[in-house]
Amino acid sequence: MMTGREVVGTFEHDNLFSGTTHSVDVCQITIVAGAKHTRGELMGVNNDGECDILGTEGYTAAYVLAEDADATDRKVVATAYRSGGYNRNALIVKDRYTLSATDEKTLRDAGIYLDNMMM
Repeated sequence: MMTGREVVGTFEHDNLFSGTTHSVDVCQITIVAGAKHTRGELMGVNNDGECDILGTEGYTAAYVLAEDADATDRKVVATAYRSGGYNRNALIVKDRYTLSATDEKTLRDAGIYLDNMMM
């Protein structure tokens, strides 16, 4: 018998968002084959409109990945954020890559705002 108190899902807070000042816009992106990706990765876009984790050569900062995506064997379409306010300390870039002032300006010009928050 259903009581109306059943658990239908769970959510673990990941501190990805920095607040509600900036509106969040969601879109679909195509991720190139070659790796698994995690929610919160900063995604870059290449000249062909395909995406990979920021720090990959030839990719310009563009999106925040909204969900995990497995592109190990093939290109995949995934959900990403193309605007909003995000916690800089929760975002993920490629190993040994440091987010540059140019990256931040590109993101800001696109409507993605980064703030520092404690995790």
